[in-house]
Amino acid sequence: VPKDYGFAYISYREAARHGSAMALYHAGLCCLKREEPYRNEMEAYAYWSLALTLHGLARDELAKLEEKMSPDDRVRGQEIANMIREDIEANKPGE
Repeated sequence: VPKDYGFAYISYREAARHGSAMALYHAGLCCLKREEPYRNEMEAYAYWSLALTLHGLARDELAKLEEKMSPDDRVRGQEIANMIREDIEANKPGE
């Protein structure tokens, strides 16, 4: 049975917008599992960075991914993480 990581990513991304730890982790996983040209290591890095800093998840996955990424790609991943973090802050209940 083929897996639709694109559809899964959309679902996890929406849950991640509300700060779900597991959604952040799985959104990052989907970013790596999607078919080219939709596979995106920088976006996976961003989601896993947030999963780690906000919830202590994805430490090993993030370390393995960092080994394969250039310093510039890691910087871009952090920029993406900051945008996602701002989105999470804007979507907190009561905001």
